Amino acid sequence: MAIEALQGQTNPLYTKTPATVGFSISKHSRNVIRIYDKSDGRRSTGKIRVLKNDTKLLKPCKSEEPPGFEEDFFGRRINNRQIDFNLVRAWLYDCENNPVHHGGASISKPIDLILIDVVEKRLVEKSSTVRYLALSYVWGQAGGLQTVKQNYDLLRRKGSLSPNRKDIPRVIADGMILSRKLRERYLWVDRLCIIQDGTAKHENIQEAGKVYSHALMTICALSGKDANHGLPGVRPGSRPPQTIERVQGVRCMPALPSLQYALESSLHTTRGWTFQEVLLSPRCLFVSDRQVYFTCFRDTVRSEDAIAVRDLSIRNVYGLLGGAGLYGGLVERYTKRSLSYDSDVLNAFAGVMTILGRQYRMDGWEEHAAGLPVRDFLYALLWAPLGTPIRRSLLTRGQPHADFPSWSWPPSLGRVDGGKVEIEDLMVVQYRLCI
Repeated sequence: MAIEALQGQTNPLYTKTPATVGFSISKHSRNVIRIYDKSDGRRSTGKIRVLKNDTKLLKPCKSEEPPGFEEDFFGRRINNRQIDFNLVRAWLYDCENNPVHHGGASISKPIDLILIDVVEKRLVEKSSTVRYLALSYVWGQAGGLQTVKQNYDLLRRKGSLSPNRKDIPRVIADGMILSRKLRERYLWVDRLCIIQDGTAKHENIQEAGKVYSHALMTICALSGKDANHGLPGVRPGSRPPQTIERVQGVRCMPALPSLQYALESSLHTTRGWTFQEVLLSPRCLFVSDRQVYFTCFRDTVRSEDAIAVRDLSIRNVYGLLGGAGLYGGLVERYTKRSLSYDSDVLNAFAGVMTILGRQYRMDGWEEHAAGLPVRDFLYALLWAPLGTPIRRSLLTRGQPHADFPSWSWPPSLGRVDGGKVEIEDLMVVQYRLCI
């Protein structure tokens, strides 16, 4: 017999041309069936685990796994038409009731917010102490409804924000539907929950980090290039079906990409603002084209196709350093990203410094000079541009902006080496600077 990779159904992780391969199947144990390559009957290319209720799970062998897949991965069939909302609610419930995470919530002071009431379909004014979800997405070039002074009172009327409104970007409309499916009443979206021409807009932008820190969970849209793409799986039939083939009476299917691969291949991960939105959120629901992934305080990750909870450290997913190199790692990862407006370079990073400074009780991190923390100022001066340094225009959306000093990294366009040195090296540098 033979399995043929169907055109259009191959995983993007595989670069080889689809081909027909010979194989044979033999019983391995009571619950596991092994698959062998006919060209070499001694080499197992994979194994299928048979579970109750006729669910078949395919586990690729380690030698055959492409980057982005877990070594001990078992996949399962998921609902092709829609996200399993009950499963997501169960994930959220488990995370909220896990005593390990009771001390992990934001410790910053509550702030006043404008939120979308997805039940009454209107804008409301609430404190950040209420339960609410936040939406993280790529704004892109998408047009559509925004909250301005002229329409603010109108959008506070009951029923004014129906997801069926044609001028609401698809990702926001889907975010409202998803919030209601998860039985959460309030949703924060920058486009509608910040008055775009209001006098407090600049202050609201600076407090964006606090918004995501206080949120119960952040919905992260990994698909598409702008706000009109939507959230696959929220509406029936809005994501591609999972390919399932029956071989010798056994149901087989390809493994879906891991969260790490979904992040690395998403435009969402290249944008400057989304850096702090993900980093500061206690819980995230990542919505990709194929499935959703849930992270709980960056310790664990769950996905629709996975059986077990996998450990997920912030170091593994985002490559950030800990201890003395935390600041340098943050700067280096952040400066790899792009911004639509160069003037946002500090605002999109300031929330990270403020919240982490309070969370880890690093006095002086909340206070910074042009992006360099006061507490570790000498250490922070060790940054260096990676490549030819180019200075940002630093215009505030067409308006002049106060320039940054030459010794700070924010005005440098492009990736920056944050100065990841050991404590011993740092002490030598401080001594030399004092001479």
